[in-house]
Amino acid sequence: MADTAETTAPPPAPPPPPAALLPALARLERGDVVGAAGEARALLADPDPEVQGAARDLLGRVGPDPWALRFGLLSLGLLVLLILVYVR
Repeated sequence: MADTAETTAPPPAPPPPPAALLPALARLERGDVVGAAGEARALLADPDPEVQGAARDLLGRVGPDPWALRFGLLSLGLLVLLILVYVR
């Protein structure tokens, strides 16, 4: 029975973000996605690898979804194909 108590324990909290990333996260919370991405890009040149990794993670969160881009391009290709078939 002691095993079930250990397995239902909540996972540990993630570590706090680096202090250099806090202004970018504050902009993101206010809804300024472009400003947050700009600050995160500036932090990619930081010599600390932890800051660089956190900046890459933030850029991944605010960037476009790759599957949405693929679906959009596929839809555009289908639309062009339908236009070419029915316009001729």
